[in-house]
Amino acid sequence: MRLLLSLLLFTALAHAAPDDRPPFFHVQGAQGQAWLLGSVHVGQADFYPFAERIERAFEASSVLALEADTQDPAIAQQIRPFLFAKSPLPDSLSSKLAAYCGDRGMRCDPSLAPWVLSSQLLMAEMARAGYQSDHGVESYFSDRRGERPLWELEGMLLQMRVFDGLSDATQQAMLEGAMEPMDVGPLIQAWRRGDHFALAKLTFEDIAEEPEAWEALMINRNLGMRDTLIDWLGDTRGPIFVVVGAGHLVGEQSVVSLLRKQGLEVTDCWRGRCPTP
Repeated sequence: MRLLLSLLLFTALAHAAPDDRPPFFHVQGAQGQAWLLGSVHVGQADFYPFAERIERAFEASSVLALEADTQDPAIAQQIRPFLFAKSPLPDSLSSKLAAYCGDRGMRCDPSLAPWVLSSQLLMAEMARAGYQSDHGVESYFSDRRGERPLWELEGMLLQMRVFDGLSDATQQAMLEGAMEPMDVGPLIQAWRRGDHFALAKLTFEDIAEEPEAWEALMINRNLGMRDTLIDWLGDTRGPIFVVVGAGHLVGEQSVVSLLRKQGLEVTDCWRGRCPTP
């Protein structure tokens, strides 16, 4: 579960460099086209720039699309109701959380929803390792957006509703997972190599233990992203550069697979011939 959380909530620590091959696809619709880049949400300044073909695709794009616009000043008050727990943590989990946070000198508010706490713990661990959201892939492209419009695949409010809709048991399992040791080394290398099979296996190998999380965080969201992308591909204003968590682009039920099942031409730009931007 923790590997899944790391990829969905913050994705893994990974050092993107010009010779790295993160998941990168071109989608051709009836009228429009899009580039899909599998992202990591935290990073370091020396992650960049990306490979030339990725940088060129962004420069040639007319629109930047992210999962959500996290910089929207109006969103903070809208999402606040989703941040708090609906019921107290079990005593055993509350004690474990207090000990975990105490050992690390962290202040952890048990009134927060367990999924929020799990994200805070993982973000803190990433920060201790020197990785920050300010240097994530989304921030890298947002800072260079210029006059391009910013579109949202989901939006913060939708994402909050998804996590808030998880049962107490699933959220508590997420929190338990966030306190477990995790070796992200193989996951990092799979991302850098562009090894989709290994990336999917490492990310989802334990998800069968939490079918509710799999359905809500992956299957349903992937279907929604597919539908949004198909709608966007009816737009003729120019190529769309889409940055989305890498976990959504690999595996049999990924956004990529779902788009192909709808008859769209989706090309892996490391293995096939993508248009030259």
